[in-house]
Amino acid sequence: MMMSVMLALSLAVEPGGLTVDGALEKIRAARAAGDGAVATVSVKGVNELRKSVVFTPEDHDIRFVGEPGATIVQTDPKADAFYCLATYASRFENLTFRGGFSQIQVATHNTEAANVRVKGCRFVGANGPAVECTSWRVPGPRRTPDGKRIKGKGVGKWLKNATTGKYERDPRWLQPLAGSNNSTFLMIEDSTFEDCRTATDITPDGAVIRNCRVVSRASADGGALRISNSCHAYGLDITVRRSAACTNQCAIECINRRLCLWLEDSVIRTDDGSGCPALRYAGMERGHMIATLTIFENVEVETDGKTGVVHALNGRPPNVAAFIRVRNRGKTSTALTDDGTVTEQTLQMNSLSAWNSWKEAHSVVLGACEGLVAPT
Repeated sequence: MMMSVMLALSLAVEPGGLTVDGALEKIRAARAAGDGAVATVSVKGVNELRKSVVFTPEDHDIRFVGEPGATIVQTDPKADAFYCLATYASRFENLTFRGGFSQIQVATHNTEAANVRVKGCRFVGANGPAVECTSWRVPGPRRTPDGKRIKGKGVGKWLKNATTGKYERDPRWLQPLAGSNNSTFLMIEDSTFEDCRTATDITPDGAVIRNCRVVSRASADGGALRISNSCHAYGLDITVRRSAACTNQCAIECINRRLCLWLEDSVIRTDDGSGCPALRYAGMERGHMIATLTIFENVEVETDGKTGVVHALNGRPPNVAAFIRVRNRGKTSTALTDDGTVTEQTLQMNSLSAWNSWKEAHSVVLGACEGLVAPT
C-alpha cells in the first residue's frame, strides 16, 4: 500500500506502507497539534482491507484521491470498506472499490453540515449498497405528552466507547430501528457501478446523481438503485440484468419512504430486451406534509407492457407523476400502473391531509411521449 498525506500546513507522509487507518491517525495528530486544515490523501496501488475503516466525527474535510489504478479491496464480504460516522465534507475521487458489503457508507446522524461527494469512482461487486447514506433511530415517541419534541440520537453500526475512546460495534444496530431525518447533501458523479447488490441506498434531504453508469447484478431482486427523499438525477445509463428467478427487478426502487425524484436525460434498458419498470414505488402512509413527485424528462425507457414506467404498490402512488418526452423502446404501456390495490380510499389516505380530496392530491401529466398511454 502506498499513500501520501498532505495538509494545507505542509504536513506530508511519504508513500511506502501507510494504511488508510494510518493516514487518518496522521491527520488526527496534526489537527490535535493545531493544524486543523483540509487534508488530501493520495492513494496508489491495490490496498486490501480486512475490517471497516471508520471515519469519526473528527475526520472531517478529508479528500481521498486515487491515482491511476488505485483500488480499495474489502476482503470480508460482510464488512463495509469506508464507514463515515457523523462526519462531514468527505470527498472520494478516482477510486475503484471491490468486494465487501457497503463500499462507502455514510451515517451522518442528521448532522446539518454533512455533505459527501463521490466523483469518478468505480464500484464493483458490493454485497450490499455500494453507496449507502441512511439515518436510523430507536423507535419510540417523537414528542412528550405535553407536546415537546424528543430529540433522539442517531444509531449507526459503530459507537464510541466513552471509557476507551475507541469505536466499537453499536449493539443497538441489531435491534429493530426506524428511519430518521437525514440532513445530508450527497453528490455522486462520473462514476460506474457494476454487479452490486444495489448501486445506492440513499435517503438524504438533497442528492444529485449525474453522469453515472449502472449495470445491475442479475441475481439481485428489487432496484438497481434505491433512492428516497429528494434527488435530481441526470445523465444516467442504467442496464437492468434480468433473471427469471427475480420478480421485482426495476431500475429505481422506493418502498415505504418519501420521494421527490427528477430524472432527466437518461437511458434505462434491460440486458435481454424483456423490459421492466423504471420505478417501483410505494409512498409513506399519511403523516408527511410534503407532496411526493416523480418527473421523467427526456428519458428513454424499456417497459414490459404490464408494469409501466412507474409501478405503484400498496395503493400509494406519487402525488405528482410527470412524463415529458419519454420514449418507450419496449412494449406499449400505461405510463403509471399499480398492483391492483389502488382505490379511492387508498388515494384518500395518500393525500397530504384529511382536508384534501384524493383528486386534489394527485396529478398525472404526459407530454410528447412515445409508446406510452395515459392511466385512467
